[in-house]
Amino acid sequence: MAETRQRVRALLQPWFDPKPGPRGFVLGRLVCIWSGLSLYHTFELVALIRRDGSATRISGITTLMQAALALVLVPAIAAIWAAVGMVKGELYAMGAVPILMVSILTLVLAAWLLRRNNNEHNEIVGLLRKEFEPQESPEPLTFARPTGEPRRMAMDVSGARSIENVTIEELTAALDAMHEGRESHVILSRSETEFVQSAASAFGYSIERRNIGDDWPRNARRIGAGSNATFQIEEVKQLFCAYLYGARKFPELEWQ
Repeated sequence: MAETRQRVRALLQPWFDPKPGPRGFVLGRLVCIWSGLSLYHTFELVALIRRDGSATRISGITTLMQAALALVLVPAIAAIWAAVGMVKGELYAMGAVPILMVSILTLVLAAWLLRRNNNEHNEIVGLLRKEFEPQESPEPLTFARPTGEPRRMAMDVSGARSIENVTIEELTAALDAMHEGRESHVILSRSETEFVQSAASAFGYSIERRNIGDDWPRNARRIGAGSNATFQIEEVKQLFCAYLYGARKFPELEWQ
């Protein structure tokens, strides 16, 4: 178990590191991990390290921290308030008992919802599986840049600044800033309904694209690599630069 704790700690970045990545703590058998400083990073994991024969197992739940606090703290506080009020005589039983019953049922519902949370696409879970269930890493993708001049496009950086008719130097600088943790996301757009965007995930970057006629942006996944949806910064740079120069088809990817 000591080795498992050390390996989990080795995956974690300092709490206030601006770069994207997992951070958290390991206290005895308790493991708590979240995926970034920004509210954009939402997945959380709370788990226990336990013995499983001669091996160890990490078992826990994943949830949104904000949702967990709302589901657990609000009914818990209401239940305590009702119980104290009934004991002190400030609340009659006819008023306190229904509050207690509703609070307890809400806590049970919260626990059930947290247990049913889908971990399949949780990046923190994927990070732990990558560490403790090693699999062959996918080959880095290469996206060819079309010849000619770059197209006229706009770039949005972290929702805080926009650049019209962006240059390739400005684009790569913004992506470098995202990689360093100084920016949260980059959007490169031909129009309001046609763009690509990327943001940091727990251990890489996501890429999304929206074409004319799409109702929402579609997530990029590698073809033939277990539908892996995480990309490294050099892959993001190549794809964005190719898009800036007019590339529309990326046969190495599928969009979901």
